Amino acid sequence: MKLINGDRINGFWERMAYFPQCILASLKGIKKKAVIKQISLSKFKIEETGSPARRLSNMLWRTVDWTALSNQLCDTVSIFDIGCGKGHYGFLFKELLNKNINYSGLDIYKNEKFPDEFNHIIDRAENAHNHLKNHNLIVSQSALEHIEGDMDVLTNITQVLCDRGKPFVQIHLVPASASLYLYLWHGFRQYSEKNLGLISERLTSSYEVKVTIIPLGGWRSFITHFTQITLPYLYSMILGKEFINLSDVAETKTSKKCRSSVFSDSISSSRLPTFWGLVISSEDVDINAFL
Repeated sequence: MKLINGDRINGFWERMAYFPQCILASLKGIKKKAVIKQISLSKFKIEETGSPARRLSNMLWRTVDWTALSNQLCDTVSIFDIGCGKGHYGFLFKELLNKNINYSGLDIYKNEKFPDEFNHIIDRAENAHNHLKNHNLIVSQSALEHIEGDMDVLTNITQVLCDRGKPFVQIHLVPASASLYLYLWHGFRQYSEKNLGLISERLTSSYEVKVTIIPLGGWRSFITHFTQITLPYLYSMILGKEFINLSDVAETKTSKKCRSSVFSDSISSSRLPTFWGLVISSEDVDINAFL
């Protein structure tokens, strides 16, 4: 049966059918097959704008010890960003590494704001493995859920990286099951612990890799997003009005509540994550050295 794409809903009944599709999909997989690593993000300044999940995700990128990661990779960090959009994460990684970097971004179109200093590839994510050169760090931010064949993408990328025989790391930030009730119609799926366990099982049984998942967010982030962003969005949609996401505006009441909830949830817990960090690494890499 063809999966419903939440980004391109066609009619009322498809809109309603999207929810049972995602709920049933979240039940499939293998629980406790992926290693769960809980980390603290609280030592970093919380960003002034963005949804709780976006702020938590950016804090995770800042939590990475980039010098240690570079040492683990035994080489210059060469980044390949799947679903790169405007390419702004290229600047973030450049800042965090504190030097010029090799950054390539792939997307189905080139945003007019994509920086000229970075390499851009126009293609589907399903073909990402064909564009890997000397890249040793594969990243994605809220991208895998928009790819119908996400497992194929991960498998093909892992195959290419393993064939090289050099250390590598993949870090993919994906929405957790709770995000279904926050973002409503968004991509093909969200990811439960069971879903990620199945990904771990398939990759570790076929390749010499390690898979770790990091929970991001908790019930405070969930409630804040639901009451301050989701409900106002639904209200605007029903009334046919333009929705203005006040979490993207600094110093608004909504933005301050997002900051407070993120601070409370900055020590990760797997009880009610809103996002996951999916880390796939070659066996010779110790993720505890940089996370």
